[in-house]
Amino acid sequence: MIQDEKVLLVKHTYQNHWYLPGGGVEKSETLERAIRRECKEEIGADLLG
Repeated sequence: MIQDEKVLLVKHTYQNHWYLPGGGVEKSETLERAIRRECKEEIGADLLG
């Protein structure tokens, strides 16, 4: 995500590098649900809407 010329990155406790937030889609999970779950897991954000 790029906003105001800034990029959102995450640093996991089990890795030494910075990454773009993201992950996989679970079996029978919709893309929207996967995005919401990953946002919550990766950055602690609950998406509105």
